[in-house]
Amino acid sequence: MIFIIVEYNIRKCSSIIKNEKGEYIVNIDENINKLSNSSADYLVRPRLDNILDQATLCKLVYVIAGAGYGKTQAVRHYVEQKKGATIRWMQLTENDNIPSRFWEKLTHTVSIDNPEFANKLRELGFPETASRFKQLLELTRTIGDSDKRFFVFDDFHTIYSKEILKFIERCAHIQNFRLSIIIISRAEPDINIIPLLSKDEAKVITEEDLRFTDQEVEAFFHYRSVPISAQSLSQLIDAAKGWALAINMFSSILKQTPTNINHALNAMKQNIFKLFEFEAWEGLSRNIQKTSVKV
Repeated sequence: MIFIIVEYNIRKCSSIIKNEKGEYIVNIDENINKLSNSSADYLVRPRLDNILDQATLCKLVYVIAGAGYGKTQAVRHYVEQKKGATIRWMQLTENDNIPSRFWEKLTHTVSIDNPEFANKLRELGFPETASRFKQLLELTRTIGDSDKRFFVFDDFHTIYSKEILKFIERCAHIQNFRLSIIIISRAEPDINIIPLLSKDEAKVITEEDLRFTDQEVEAFFHYRSVPISAQSLSQLIDAAKGWALAINMFSSILKQTPTNINHALNAMKQNIFKLFEFEAWEGLSRNIQKTSVKV
């Protein structure tokens, strides 16, 4: 198996700490970055793996859900288990809406295990036209056999370039090529996949698929060695609605305050609001941030 991740998903490091009032809060350290490059600390969910198994029989897979549903972790864990497969992973940002930058990142991804093919891609350049894309198809015929190929585009909701969207759409329609494109996104991309859906060559995995079932929530607490009563578990299931972020945060808080379920639930809700406020703020341009501060 060849597993490649380029430009790992770098997120602000956060942890649960107790403040001077004895409250458990999320501590966000803006100076520490965390590389989420392993699924070692991940609860195996056979139900979700089975969904991905069926979906990746298709050329194109959408994994569409809001923040905190565990999209990246679920896909990463799944592809890591695929022996003999070639897996390439691109972590996208808004900066990648420039086709030349996108292409450089893509070719760098390929170069890690196939530098000769990557050089050919660089010489070709970003295939913005149909004729250039046909040249790309000719190049793909020189690639050796592999049991399976996965190309994962993470945080695809940051991509709005029409040229790049069209490129991905064309790739999804390649015939006789053992490639599954997996798009992880918070919103459905502006790509026409109706022809693929009609031929059962594309699948969409949604929030409903990613939500933890009651049994998975219980297994998660057992996996993390966090004792929880049946009544408390029921309260959490009702509050979290299968949302991975809430379940994970609650387990961290409950591990530190195991006798106060209501406090843990309230702290979970407050901390989630704080995280989303921070994320929304970080998503604003620096100019807007400066203007907001002045106001």
